[in-house]
Amino acid sequence: MNTSPPTKIILDTFILRKLKKTDTPAITKHITKDIIRYTTNIPYPYTKRNALTFITFSRKNWHQRKAIIYGIEINNEIAGICSIDHIDNINHKATLGYWLAKEHWGKKITTQAAQKVVEIAFNILKIHRLEVEHFEENIASQKIIQKLGFQLEGTKRDAFYRENKWHNILYYSRMNTK
Repeated sequence: MNTSPPTKIILDTFILRKLKKTDTPAITKHITKDIIRYTTNIPYPYTKRNALTFITFSRKNWHQRKAIIYGIEINNEIAGICSIDHIDNINHKATLGYWLAKEHWGKKITTQAAQKVVEIAFNILKIHRLEVEHFEENIASQKIIQKLGFQLEGTKRDAFYRENKWHNILYYSRMNTK
């Protein structure tokens, strides 16, 4: 079996692929207040410099196997991200992350992308424990996580301050049972 994750995966309505510097304008365009509202690690306002830094980070960490970050390409433009990061090769664990431009919400794209990335984490990277978390209010993300078979482990109460209020973070995991 190939031990390297594929750099491009063609699915029915979108492509998962490694990011390129030319994706900077699209990423900058799609990271809006609706996206950052429920994320803990994306600054706002999001600038082209932020996007370029992120793309450079993603390419470097892909090469070093610290993170596998896919762009979600729809209609020849990156409209989201689905990633495996914080890869810990000693304990065989990692974190799943994702976001998708608002115009594509409700089309099951994030679920399909995340399912493919989970398969890569377990089957190619040999991750044993995959973790994911979301803001308690983000019901759409909760549904995706549950569809993917993740189990709720707990709640981090008042774990993040955004938009003048404290938010609880729900924490999940899924084990590789193969």
